[in-house]
Amino acid sequence: MDSFKRQRRRTALVTVVALSVSILNGCHTMTRVAVPDSTPSPPNAAVFATLKVGDNVRITLRNGEKVSFAVAEVRADGLVGRGGRHIPYGDMAKLEERHISGSKTALLIGGAVGLFILISYAVAVGSLYSGI
Repeated sequence: MDSFKRQRRRTALVTVVALSVSILNGCHTMTRVAVPDSTPSPPNAAVFATLKVGDNVRITLRNGEKVSFAVAEVRADGLVGRGGRHIPYGDMAKLEERHISGSKTALLIGGAVGLFILISYAVAVGSLYSGI
């Protein structure tokens, strides 16, 4: 009986960890940022107002390659990642900023709480009938 309780606790722990990871990943969304022209002139003010050092971005390059990194520097000619990689605006086909979505977070938390209540109810009903 003791091994059954240990197995049950282990299963509960794995379930909690899996739900937590799902909730944390599901709370993020990507917002598209306008990419400046490929000309050497400075980008429009929207890029500087939108992106800051430390922001996580996902960039689709014109050759189809996708790059994700934390912004270390916003320059007039491009973005620099924490690893030192410099990507000129002219090479970018699409630029997206990652941020937390309030509506997704609320839906996921509500769903997790509802699932918890449903599972708790099922366990309680099951334990009532197991004594018969």
